[in-house]
Amino acid sequence: FLGLQAFVSREELPPRIRADLSKLVRAFRVVVVLCRQNSPFLVVSGHPDVVALSKSERRSIPQDFSIGSVFEGEVYAVDKNNNVFFNIQEDDGKVSLVTAKLMAKNMDNPDKIAIYRPGSTHKLRVLRYSLFERSLFVTNKKELMKKDVEINEEFHAGQHVTLTVKVIADTGIRGTIGINTRATVIVHHTLDLPIASWQKAFKEGQKVKCRILYKHGDKHIYYLTAKPTLVNSNDEIITEYDKEYIVAIYRPGSTHKLRVLRYSLFERSLFVTNKKELMKKDVEINEEFHAGQHVTLTVKVIADTGIRGTIGINTRATVIVHHTLDLPIASWQKAFKEGQKVKCRILYKHADKHIYYLTAKPTLVNSNDEIITEYDKEYIGKFAAGLCAKLLDSGAIITFYNRVKAFLPLSEVKKITGLKEGVAVKGRILMVDPEKEKMTIVIGEKMATDPATGKKKKEKKSKAVKNLGIYTAKISGQWKFGGTNTTLLVELPDDNVGRLHVSEFGKYTSVKAFLKEYKNKPLNVRVIEVSKLTQLPKLMRKKLTSEKHVKRIYECTFDPKKLNDPKKKQGRLHYKIDFSVGDTVTAWLVESSESKFQKAEVNPVYKAQINPESSECAMNDYPDENGITRATGIISGKGELRKGKITGINRSKNSKVLSISVENDSK
Repeated sequence: FLGLQAFVSREELPPRIRADLSKLVRAFRVVVVLCRQNSPFLVVSGHPDVVALSKSERRSIPQDFSIGSVFEGEVYAVDKNNNVFFNIQEDDGKVSLVTAKLMAKNMDNPDKIAIYRPGSTHKLRVLRYSLFERSLFVTNKKELMKKDVEINEEFHAGQHVTLTVKVIADTGIRGTIGINTRATVIVHHTLDLPIASWQKAFKEGQKVKCRILYKHGDKHIYYLTAKPTLVNSNDEIITEYDKEYIVAIYRPGSTHKLRVLRYSLFERSLFVTNKKELMKKDVEINEEFHAGQHVTLTVKVIADTGIRGTIGINTRATVIVHHTLDLPIASWQKAFKEGQKVKCRILYKHADKHIYYLTAKPTLVNSNDEIITEYDKEYIGKFAAGLCAKLLDSGAIITFYNRVKAFLPLSEVKKITGLKEGVAVKGRILMVDPEKEKMTIVIGEKMATDPATGKKKKEKKSKAVKNLGIYTAKISGQWKFGGTNTTLLVELPDDNVGRLHVSEFGKYTSVKAFLKEYKNKPLNVRVIEVSKLTQLPKLMRKKLTSEKHVKRIYECTFDPKKLNDPKKKQGRLHYKIDFSVGDTVTAWLVESSESKFQKAEVNPVYKAQINPESSECAMNDYPDENGITRATGIISGKGELRKGKITGINRSKNSKVLSISVENDSK
């Protein structure tokens, strides 16, 4: 063809002419082995085993040669890597279609390459035959030329071998087994437990006990396992699909006593068990669950889409991402681990398969509100907790159990600060249309009367809010039960009382700015500490008891870092108490007494006093009665922020105070 070119390597030429390229004076048949799209260049092969594909006898090692057999070969070429190539003479004087290759690593005297000049003959021994290269791989090492030395570079699956490590790569280990056979251990087969630092367990030249997994389809390369569990196992070696491996007691035709677990309509099959503990008649078996039921999930897989595991005896269950934590965060997977037991609730069952979908959201799992499982008018007026599944221009879709959905109007959405998909929402059922399967939910206070009967409802006792839990609360204003001006009053669910210190506002540093944004609006807060009334000052305790009738108050945080922390550890979430001299801290000015020091507050645990020597103080114009000119703090507006370095710490039980030297321009 016009403009078409082809390349054939020396190894792919007919054996009788590859030793003498001057014989290339006439055409010979070739087969295309490689071509590229839109390229006029072809790679071809003239090897008889490739061209004469119909002659299968030419594709295997001749009967005259076997692994370990000895013969004489005539050198016809030496390549740049000092590999020597031999022609093999047949009995009729013709050159064999099979050639031999003596690699430098298999030579007896690799430093004397000059003796392998073209035309010289050498005694060789067969190591193996490469169908891929159509060549015998040979050796002439003295220790291997002895007839009593067995040579076998063929291994079988499951065989124990010793790997000499040559290369440690990101993909695994490469080395040699036997005389010089290449072998590879992929990453997953290096150690029993897959760890990121697996490479530190190996080093070049190390001898590693392994087992053969399988041989490469085309090349003479073996893949091994170095996992101690597999290498040292005395169990059956499975190398083929054979019924002989079936456990004897479950052979075809054998009968067994079984107990039904469930029936799968999808698979048209009974699922059974013969476990001794489940075969007893007094043991109840029920693998059917209903929506809203509490279950314990055993985590098996943590994927990007959610958690998969089992409930009950061995029933499959899934928790999708939006139902894992109360607040949807990117690092939600860190809150779970394989084998963990997680308290959940049934959402619904898969339509065709015996798989249940669950919620692990604490707000839904621990809720004592109504469980909505159908479109029923009986739910009107009742409070229920659901999930914000979708935000619309006109409102939001809230999902409950058994895939029941409710519409939350836009006017109600605006009442919830920062509402987004995946957040739990608590509200009152306003309307239900069973025929059209429609439902409306609103956010509001609990009604004093039952809308169905008109009778007054009994007041429920206040339920304790759990420490470290996240709740939808409302900021009603300044803390009015005594103390400083740095704390806000938080109304928690079920009439519980909390307080929010300015140090826990997150990005906000001013009480005034925070109240302007969130006063009387629902927002999510996390409880970081529970305080009994006996721990509070006497005056504060008296006011709380008379006005709120509570036994404890809850310290809260609005800091996004603490809200999104998945570990729920007290030491990570409570007020900072580990201060050191020299640390820079933030404090808020409070009203000062007649003390010479300006007072401030770091958090409810630690107070602060600003040193008179700091830049925020000035000298009196006149000395006092003793003739001493003193420094007096320049008092700024209460509640303002100041930053300074700690110069002293008082850690006494009843008075924890930091001495602070205020920095310039620290507002």
